Amino acid sequence: MSSRTRVIQWGLGNVGRHSLRGILERPDLELVGARVYQPGKVGRDVAELIGLPPCGITATDDVDAIVALDADCVLYNGLGSALIDLTEPVNDLARLLESGKNVVSSAIDAFVYLKPGLAVDHAKPELVERIRRACEIGQTSIYNTGMTPGFAIDIWPLVMSRVTRRVDSVHVTEVVNLRNYESSMMTVMGFGLVPGEPSLMHDFFRQNPAGSVYVAPMHMIADAMGAQIDTVTYDRQVTTSDEPVVTASGQFDAGTIVGIRFQFTGWVDEKPFVVLDFVWRIDDATAPDWPAGYCRWILDLEGDPSLRSSVELSTEMDAKRPTSLTVAMSCLNAVPMVMAAAPGIVEPFRVPLVAGRSGSSLRDSSVG
Repeated sequence: MSSRTRVIQWGLGNVGRHSLRGILERPDLELVGARVYQPGKVGRDVAELIGLPPCGITATDDVDAIVALDADCVLYNGLGSALIDLTEPVNDLARLLESGKNVVSSAIDAFVYLKPGLAVDHAKPELVERIRRACEIGQTSIYNTGMTPGFAIDIWPLVMSRVTRRVDSVHVTEVVNLRNYESSMMTVMGFGLVPGEPSLMHDFFRQNPAGSVYVAPMHMIADAMGAQIDTVTYDRQVTTSDEPVVTASGQFDAGTIVGIRFQFTGWVDEKPFVVLDFVWRIDDATAPDWPAGYCRWILDLEGDPSLRSSVELSTEMDAKRPTSLTVAMSCLNAVPMVMAAAPGIVEPFRVPLVAGRSGSSLRDSSVG
């Protein structure tokens, strides 16, 4: 029997392609299958789909064939929360878990922090219970992670707060430039629309701020610090461009939205305790008075001592979008931990320290 962990890669989009490369680089992991969604990828060697020499694993869209594979763990990087209806990804996850495969997933943001009574839309009790039952049947574990949420807006602030005596407020700002980001979800996010035109994501946020996936990390922070969030509010600003802007996702006409800033505020005793501030641009010149950066997070923690920290990411891989890479590695680096976990949903407060790998410990994936 191989001493390597047998892994399936599920999804080969912006995140999944980084996960696949990571699997091929890791000498402790063995790729045994890959599930893809686009018909043009089916039947091809998966390594060739990311510009590497063939690895001998053929991409498939046959879910039954994937479930039937002999594997230890699945990196599930398919679309999840972006689909609004979570029935399909939950069905996928349950089938994999029931078949005896552990799962690390970036797909369902609302599952990163599951707290009884926390009214995050889409994370319906029956869906969560389906996952729990699947873990019992398969005697398997599932860990949900990512970047926002999964690290930058929850784990990172909590780790930094470890050195404080008192925390009065936590403010995390995400600054992302989307010029090089290729996605079919840009309109859903609000980009390319005329101000005032209905926006699926932001209309949902406005109608039910407490139902957003970003609310769970706010409660996670408050719970860890001994506070209780009373209410959640939402605010949004947009800016437009005077000229057309061309990006990896297409052209955005003059007069349409090219910059969005939105905030969720968790209030404790009528004071803002946790603020999550998102600054998204597709044009460098947009809103110069907003926080600047390409892929950056800023933490302002007021208390004793007060603390300010920032993280800036960069990569030369693929579309040079470090956020996709960080989500993939947040999953990949957690595989050994999930394999060692007791059956069930792995709770974020019970996760041991998980680290990346040194370059000297990796295989050269460029040679197959």
